[in-house]
Amino acid sequence: MECIEAEKKLASYALGALEPREKKKLEAHMALCNRCSTEYIAYSETAASLAKNAPQERPNPVLKAKFLQKFDTARMTEGRLAATKAPIAIRQKSAWWPLNGYFAAATVAAIVIGVLGVSIWFDHRLNTLAVENEKLAARMTQQSDLLTNTVQQVAFRSDQGIDRLTRQGAWLVEVAQEQRSLSYLVATPGVSVHFLQASETPSKSRGMMMISPSNKYAILAVLQMEQLPQDKVYQVWLLKGTQRDDGGYFKIDSTGYGQISISPAKLLNDYDSVGITIEPAGGSPWPTGKKVLDGKLLQQ
Repeated sequence: MECIEAEKKLASYALGALEPREKKKLEAHMALCNRCSTEYIAYSETAASLAKNAPQERPNPVLKAKFLQKFDTARMTEGRLAATKAPIAIRQKSAWWPLNGYFAAATVAAIVIGVLGVSIWFDHRLNTLAVENEKLAARMTQQSDLLTNTVQQVAFRSDQGIDRLTRQGAWLVEVAQEQRSLSYLVATPGVSVHFLQASETPSKSRGMMMISPSNKYAILAVLQMEQLPQDKVYQVWLLKGTQRDDGGYFKIDSTGYGQISISPAKLLNDYDSVGITIEPAGGSPWPTGKKVLDGKLLQQ
């Protein structure tokens, strides 16, 4: 399944309305795609809040009147049929039943009309989300077109300028995506937070790892890290006993800040701790360099 097809099915999946076969395909795709799994987090949060935030809707007066009229007619018809068959003594003792039946009918009518109102509001919220997504896509397209036009203008001046702007544009897109993923994860209920400390003192370096409720995805952010040579990177390791699983490598900006998304083959709650070492550019299959940060992955 491609990302374009998966994005169309995320809303239905978050609402539990996807067919089993399509559900399996989408889950298999999200297990390998960070972007789609992050999008799903936003959809699931929205779906979970719909039932909690449903406003009180007033039913249409005309619809309510027609609904009550039908109940009254049915009650009166049933009452006349029962009266022709029931003894007089029983009819006298049961004189209060029609009044009780009216309130029961009114109660049922109010419940049905309330459900219809919530359903209409729910459809309105979904339409609103769809419009917002379209607006966001339009803004991203506009920014991409603007960047493309800027690169084309500079192309006449300097090949070096083109390369610099292209790299800067790609970096800005990557940073925007990472910050968007971080915002979604922080806002998701049930996220667990784990802190990393410097392995050696004195050092101001520190980090924070946020793990999704499903334990399939995490974002690790670090602060005040030491600048590395061009041929070195920081690499993340997930540890359990003597086991060391690669969590990916990253670089930092000029302020010492860095961020990386982690989606291991195993669930993150299977690991005991996390560490960061300095490795050659491109990463290493096994820790070979100096350890700079580490932290426990204690279950909360």
